Amino acid sequence: MEIEKLIAGHLLETKAVKLSPEKPFLWASGWHSPIYCDNRKLLSYPSIRKDITAAFVSVITENFKNVDIIAGVATGAIAWGALVAEKLDKPFIYGMSVEGNNFTDREKETRRLKKDFENGINVILISPRRMGKTALVKKVRSEIDNPGIKVVMMDIYDCRSEYDFYNRF
Repeated sequence: MEIEKLIAGHLLETKAVKLSPEKPFLWASGWHSPIYCDNRKLLSYPSIRKDITAAFVSVITENFKNVDIIAGVATGAIAWGALVAEKLDKPFIYGMSVEGNNFTDREKETRRLKKDFENGINVILISPRRMGKTALVKKVRSEIDNPGIKVVMMDIYDCRSEYDFYNRF
């Protein structure tokens, strides 16, 4: 059976997928979606957990030859990442911005942001949570060798009012 069909079957069997087109779900990232998939539910079923872990391992080993670290983000991917890391005998990291050799595939964004900083362009990065904004800014900041350029990072995700913002900063 194809991996996609196997996993889709497990998602439906465990009722991990919910649809609400009339009243979309609000994700932690701030996005609204008519679909919610709670992958954590799958962890409760040992045979399903084994199938999905094996599928991840298969896809990773077939498509990525030099994997050094497995990283999991947010709550839904931490357990899966740890299971995959165990099977692949790799270190596991989570909940932190990616740095050094683990920062990949952002060359275009890195060049653009560095050029903006060097040209005195003030930049505000906005995207859903866990998309790599912090890692990108830290990477570019580490490449700036001009002492006249100051990079300021402000994480205001949990500021819900002006009062919260003023108290924080």
